[in-house]
Amino acid sequence: MFMAQYCFLTCLAMNVSNFTTDQSALLAFKAHITFDHSHHILANNWSSATSICDWIGVSCGKHHRRVVALNLPGGTIPSHIGNLSFLSYASISNNTFHGHLPSEMARLHRLKVVDFKFNNLNGSVPAWFGKLPKLQYLVLANNSFTGWVPPSIGNISTLESLNLMHNFLEGRVPEKIGDLPKLKQLRMGFNYFSGSIPSTIFNISSLQLIEFSSTKMSGSLPDDMCISIPKLEFIHLSWNEFDGQIPSTLGECRELQIISLSVNKFSGIIPRGIGNLTILQTLYLGDNNITGEIPEEMGNLQRLEILSIRTASLTGLIPSFIFNISSLKKLNLQENSLYGSLPVPVCSPLPMLEVVSLWSNKLTGSIPGGIGNCTSLKHFSLAENNFTELKPSNTEQQKTANPARIQTNTAQTNRSDQPKCRPTQNPTDQTNPETNIQQLKIRV
Repeated sequence: MFMAQYCFLTCLAMNVSNFTTDQSALLAFKAHITFDHSHHILANNWSSATSICDWIGVSCGKHHRRVVALNLPGGTIPSHIGNLSFLSYASISNNTFHGHLPSEMARLHRLKVVDFKFNNLNGSVPAWFGKLPKLQYLVLANNSFTGWVPPSIGNISTLESLNLMHNFLEGRVPEKIGDLPKLKQLRMGFNYFSGSIPSTIFNISSLQLIEFSSTKMSGSLPDDMCISIPKLEFIHLSWNEFDGQIPSTLGECRELQIISLSVNKFSGIIPRGIGNLTILQTLYLGDNNITGEIPEEMGNLQRLEILSIRTASLTGLIPSFIFNISSLKKLNLQENSLYGSLPVPVCSPLPMLEVVSLWSNKLTGSIPGGIGNCTSLKHFSLAENNFTELKPSNTEQQKTANPARIQTNTAQTNRSDQPKCRPTQNPTDQTNPETNIQQLKIRV
């Protein structure tokens, strides 16, 4: 009986002590908060007169009543946060926190989520993150972190999402990131990295998203990359200096929904295997030295919404299958060497089409009439081609049309500023009253 009472009193004292520790840590945190979205509501709410579990932005465990989650406004992060030993979720995103991350956070061994995005935090990304054995989500995006990414991050075997986008990080991406066996999302874009993507990253079989846009990185992609990362859904590598050919095994990443490789130095042809990506929604390959024809296999991409291969070196006809992809919203093949004529009609098979940009190619023949039937169309550009005729809309369309600007100039074989062919009606008679066309650029 005595031992039971002793244990009860001892455990009670420990709980009170731990509760007081959490309270002291939070009150110290409060002293560092300089911006309160709720008009200083913490000044009244965070009081020793009330339970910390009732404080705004604080969540406690159901049984031990220790602080397990924080969601707070702005200021600096004090070292006292390291005393919240039961903390598993820390979110201070979209606030005005600034300064360095205190090293005392390395004591928070229960942390699973660190979401500090959209603040003004600075200094280097701490190496002690590698000591947090349960961390699953590390989000430090949109801050002012500098320096190199610490290789110790590769020690967090539980990590599923790493987001360091929009900082001022530099140097090479550490090979150790390839040691993260559960990583699903890797977001490193909009920094100042150098070198290539470590080959080890392409061995993370759980990887679903790769984001290295606008990082000044270079090098080529491994040709067999999709053999090792078959679960890949999103790849964003635009605005870099990547070169070499587009991997021939890209079609093996059958879960891909977005491919963004534009504004790089890729060369060669579009791999035919890309036609295997039947759930692909977005394809950006423009501003590269892509050559050859658009492969017929791309006709299998019946969920495609955006197809952009602008400013490349494509040749051949525009495949007819493109105008049968009913989900298509944006088609941009401008500044290539495509030739041939456009299908008639353009819009009826593509009810969701919003943007068509085919200017600066070698297209010929007639410009299809009935453009005014494109009820979703906002931008239609066929300038700098060799069209010879603009087909008028039918009489009923002309009677019921609303205004739109139409530019008609001479073909490249006629350098005169006078148009070779004008619309038979006033420009106000060229569009359907339901169309949303904002820009219509046509030169024949």
